[in-house]
Amino acid sequence: MPRPKPSEPPLGKCVGGYSFGCRTDEHPFGRLINIFCMNCHARMGCSLCVQPAEELACKMCHQWATPAALRLHGPMVASDKVLGEVQKILNNVPF
Repeated sequence: MPRPKPSEPPLGKCVGGYSFGCRTDEHPFGRLINIFCMNCHARMGCSLCVQPAEELACKMCHQWATPAALRLHGPMVASDKVLGEVQKILNNVPF
């Protein structure tokens, strides 16, 4: 009995997505065509052009894009209040 033909890679080219460090040159799709942000559902890219799942950050919502990255690093702090406090500390450092 003949074996089933392995699935062909999708036709077309990937041009990258909205993840930090994503390849932006045109390249063939990887095994996973679309990887999406868990928060805003923006396309991060294909499996060939994105960072590892533990390092995947979204440029659209500025949050970790995968549960693995959130577990490893903890939540991102992106509030104006915290930024203001950090700026005060940095302004008081004598150089």
